[in-house]
Amino acid sequence: MISPKGIAAISLTLALSGCAAPRTVTKLELENMKREGANYGRNRWWHTGRAKWYYTGSKDGHHYFHQDDVSPGPLNVRIPENELHWPDTFPHTVQQRYWRALDWGPPQY
Repeated sequence: MISPKGIAAISLTLALSGCAAPRTVTKLELENMKREGANYGRNRWWHTGRAKWYYTGSKDGHHYFHQDDVSPGPLNVRIPENELHWPDTFPHTVQQRYWRALDWGPPQY
């Protein structure tokens, strides 16, 4: 049996590694996130300028994306395949070395 401290440590490790459950978004929400960051409407890009997006693969009728940012942390989202055409798909993976870096992000000032 795993202790409560052990469960908390495992949960924190998974959250920090980007393994948190993805949030399902619409195409419009994804476009807003790309433009303004995970907390769209507050324009995190302007403050950090460090967010990086990755395509992490497709499975079960969804395309999966991961965003790394220093604050508030990593974000995982998915969008139904019928809402977003995505070329050159591959099976979803949590292994970052297989992710495809995307040229999405903040405007450069």
